[in-house]
Amino acid sequence: YKAKGDAALRALESHDFVFMNIKASDIAGHDGDFRLKVQVIENIDSMLANMLDGMHEDVVVVLTADHSTPVSVRDHSADPVPVAISGGGARIDHVREFDEMSVASGALGRIRGRDLMPIVLGVADRAKKFGA
Repeated sequence: YKAKGDAALRALESHDFVFMNIKASDIAGHDGDFRLKVQVIENIDSMLANMLDGMHEDVVVVLTADHSTPVSVRDHSADPVPVAISGGGARIDHVREFDEMSVASGALGRIRGRDLMPIVLGVADRAKKFGA
């Protein structure tokens, strides 16, 4: 994970947008492997902490998933996924844990996937302005 995080930091030196996908937690969910899923999430936490240490505060970081893959179900589910946004003009709230229940009570609440990018563009001060 460190190499992937380092590559993303290097890409930010010359690009305005970097997308990173980490498939391992999805695979652990499909395999029904709880211990592996926890280990993957902890590794992602560590990678993200290292990345944030090397990042300018204006960089907007979004952490989310494209779907849930609960270990108990071993397949994709319709459960909502947590979303966290940091940096730029992101609102700071009281949430200190990244899980489905905690983040739903934060500044973003529960949002639809199609609303995520407009929110991110607004936080990054890149949204198209309209209205009076």
